[in-house]
Amino acid sequence: MNSLIVLCLIVLALIVAKWAPQIENFFKPRRRYPNEVYELESQLLNMLQGDTEALKRLLRMSRNVYPGRTAKWHIQKVIWDLERDRR
Repeated sequence: MNSLIVLCLIVLALIVAKWAPQIENFFKPRRRYPNEVYELESQLLNMLQGDTEALKRLLRMSRNVYPGRTAKWHIQKVIWDLERDRR
């Protein structure tokens, strides 16, 4: 009986060892966009002095005016518009 328990534990350990990378990846948060988009969004948030509501509003307006563009394009467009308006 003890040898059966030991055998089951060994089989379980082998299964866990084989599936560990897949299990680990399953619980990692998934990124929707490349790092570059998050960096641009962070830059925009800094330009807006941390005002997340303004960030959401500006990006929503950009998406309404220019549908079908990428998230990166919209963030770059809002940054460009803010820089232009601050001159």
